[in-house]
Amino acid sequence: MTEPRARDGYSAQHQPGGEGAQVVLGFDAGWQLPHLLRIAAREAQLRGAGLSIVTVARPEQFRDVSQLLSLGGSEKDWWTWSASEVRRSQRAAARKVRAQHPDLPISLTYLGEGDVHPSGEPFTSATLLVLGGTNRYGRIPFGANSTGGLLMRAVNCPTLVVPGSELISQTAGAGREHDDYDNGPVVAAVPAGDRGVEIIREAEAEMSRRGGELQILRSFEPKTGETSSQARQNAAEEISRQVEQAGVPTDTHWIAILSDQTPLAAVRQQMTDAGVIVLGGSSVAADGPAIDAQTHDMLDSCPCLVLILPPGR
Repeated sequence: MTEPRARDGYSAQHQPGGEGAQVVLGFDAGWQLPHLLRIAAREAQLRGAGLSIVTVARPEQFRDVSQLLSLGGSEKDWWTWSASEVRRSQRAAARKVRAQHPDLPISLTYLGEGDVHPSGEPFTSATLLVLGGTNRYGRIPFGANSTGGLLMRAVNCPTLVVPGSELISQTAGAGREHDDYDNGPVVAAVPAGDRGVEIIREAEAEMSRRGGELQILRSFEPKTGETSSQARQNAAEEISRQVEQAGVPTDTHWIAILSDQTPLAAVRQQMTDAGVIVLGGSSVAADGPAIDAQTHDMLDSCPCLVLILPPGR
């Protein structure tokens, strides 16, 4: 049985309702990720949206003590945090955000697992879902049975994946501040066809919000009877058509990066210097994984932001 649904308004100012855009932050009461809070708040400001901090109660998740211990937990962590403990943790998180962004509308939502569905708030108002880092047991927030996967299937908006702090520190030598991704380019990893057009359109919007350079990454492989140079030229021409179809302003500076590597390998090569990588994601069944296994593995070690589009946009 799930906990009853409850929603608290933290800000004394007007709280965005169903009519207003919301950046939804998937929040685990046991995480210690202040950079995740900062990034989620900044994304809300960039989008002119409110910030909704959402926790999902999943009391069955760690009932197997041996499983919990193998993930770095202890027996005292066996039981899920109580609703009052979660609410205190949420309020503390909101206070941290409020100190840096006093005018940002913030709402706190505590849901039972059965209450997470596309027709409920704040998911109907979500313009972005923010997930990231590892939880207190070392689990990443993705996969078929994860809380992050549950939230991804409840929204019809992009998901922004934030790397853990240990991965962020790897980028400090690349000339960017801690958790500042504006110094890196926005990289659109595009396939052929309409999905590539959607990714370019989303990437151009990201570039407009945060600055930086727009790079369009495309992997190519020669077809039967086609030379490598012909395949490269065809891929370049396809990118130009996609950029036009995406409605990118003619005065926007962008560059094409053509790679003969697999799409995943090409993305891996770009991710150290990138500010944001925009991906199309994969088809998501109602009870299936939120992302495919290969993308899952890449996100484990990606030191930059990754924006994943929902299926069928």
